[in-house]
Amino acid sequence: MSAIGSKDLCVRFIAKATAELAAVDRNTAPLKDDEVEGPTLVSLVSAGTEVVGAYANFNAATPAIPGYAAVFEVETTGRAVSDLRPGDLVLFFGQHRSRQRAARGDVLKL
Repeated sequence: MSAIGSKDLCVRFIAKATAELAAVDRNTAPLKDDEVEGPTLVSLVSAGTEVVGAYANFNAATPAIPGYAAVFEVETTGRAVSDLRPGDLVLFFGQHRSRQRAARGDVLKL
């Protein structure tokens, strides 16, 4: 999954048992001091989140962007982040999308 210009690609539920790969607006707000951001390398699928959520117990408002976990490469860090550098790999419990943005306290350095 890769980005398209200022858009990110994401998996999006649009109805029960129906998903699409969609281009969505990227968060272009300035990075907060404690945030990190970068491209997704691997998006992990959870049978509970995706299969049960989209099929068996579907009750989500749509469209909805699911997610379980992702590994992303740190590209940019906020001013207060001192222990991560561009190129570091981190695990984050985020959405299935081509880029991730998270607070430093919500990522685990790999």
